[in-house]
Amino acid sequence: GAGKLVFDNDGDACPYVDLPNGFFTNLYSVNGSFSIEWWANATREGGSWQRFFSFGESTTTGSPSANTPAPEPGEHGETCPRESGNGADYFDVIAKRGGASNFRLEVNDISGGVNFIGDYGFASNQEFHWVLTWDAACNRVTLYQDGVSVFTANDINSQTLSEINDVNNWIGRPAWNGNAFFDGDF
Repeated sequence: GAGKLVFDNDGDACPYVDLPNGFFTNLYSVNGSFSIEWWANATREGGSWQRFFSFGESTTTGSPSANTPAPEPGEHGETCPRESGNGADYFDVIAKRGGASNFRLEVNDISGGVNFIGDYGFASNQEFHWVLTWDAACNRVTLYQDGVSVFTANDINSQTLSEINDVNNWIGRPAWNGNAFFDGDF
């Protein structure tokens, strides 16, 4: 629709974008600092834990392995990849957390160290311009909504980012079984 990616997780569909392996690592590895910018309207209809983005690794066995990404359509009889496995290591930007209308950012490394960064509430069914910056020199992450800083977190463990094996880099698809696909548009 009209130059937008439309994601409608109506139960039969499970639209998402699969970015190349190494996409997130390449963002981070240049100098450690990066920005991600997007425009999105999150309707948040459907289930919980809808992601804007999920960068990292997800397995179908629950045992992380650099060589075992989650199945894609056509693999193992998959027509719609509802079962993503379990998030092993990831950088998740979440549009709907649980039953709440909250933005959430989570980072998890392979050792199981969850680095929860923050929650921020925002309106559904409204397009926003988002920018997420990671300042490696200060170990700080900042989220901007329509040009205004809406939260900042300091003293983030940057080592966690370097341990992410980003073989599943998805827009709109969760890294966890039972989590909903994104509903809205980019």
